Amino acid sequence: RAEKYLYAAPIAQNPNVLVVKKDDSSIKSLDDIGGKSTEVVQATTSAKQLEAYNAEHTDNPTILNYTKADFQQIMVRLSDGQFDYKIF
Repeated sequence: RAEKYLYAAPIAQNPNVLVVKKDDSSIKSLDDIGGKSTEVVQATTSAKQLEAYNAEHTDNPTILNYTKADFQQIMVRLSDGQFDYKIF
């Protein structure tokens, strides 16, 4: 296909950010999310990534709670301890 079409160079990269409560030292990387819970908006990139994580880690998947909440609502619930982490 590259011989037939011109492809634009990537113009941006969006790294993932793992967010936890300030006093939670149990989650430091993706290696630590098994058995932990998070909120995701269905069909988003982070939801798809975590669904793929669960498909590869069937012995200890992360718990996905689907929501329609916005960023601020999700961060308040994370701060309140309603789930363990959030990936953006």
